[in-house]
Amino acid sequence: MRDSYTRYPRAILWLVREGELRDGTRLDSFYLSKLPITNVQYEAFDKEHSRTEIAPKDDDPAANITFEQAEAYCAWYADVSRKPMRLPTLAEYRHACILGEPERLTADQVPTDGTLGDLQRTKPSKAGFIALLGGLWEWTQDGQLYGGSYNSKRDEIDTWNATEVSHPHHANDVGFRIARSLK
Repeated sequence: MRDSYTRYPRAILWLVREGELRDGTRLDSFYLSKLPITNVQYEAFDKEHSRTEIAPKDDDPAANITFEQAEAYCAWYADVSRKPMRLPTLAEYRHACILGEPERLTADQVPTDGTLGDLQRTKPSKAGFIALLGGLWEWTQDGQLYGGSYNSKRDEIDTWNATEVSHPHHANDVGFRIARSLK
């Protein structure tokens, strides 16, 4: 018998309308989670998850997550929600970042206390997303990390900054958010 979707803490998904990046890439509309997946959301999937010192609370982002763990969570969440959940593509992530925003962050959009504890109190983007840039490095569908983290230098955090890493890779400033296609 299948698990009931209502038994698990749900991610809030926001609609991102179709658009075009400055490099000409066209994107269809999609959904993206407002926040990175939290400890309590991730622990519904992986009861053995160890919270980090920088993100110890239930509503703090799940950090120290590998690409493989993020993909496994998406597959699990797709099964319990009966919806095709996945990691966002790099292009989708960039598109969500630039909706009505400058290409670099303002001071009130970045956590500043050296932890992720104040992430939900950072100023949301004009599209309503929190810490798309400067919260955690976040996994994209192609296995790259995107967005920079609270640990990054401010001038390194912009909408075109992605980094390739060898797998498996994890660090205390790496997490993820989920996406879903409309089609």
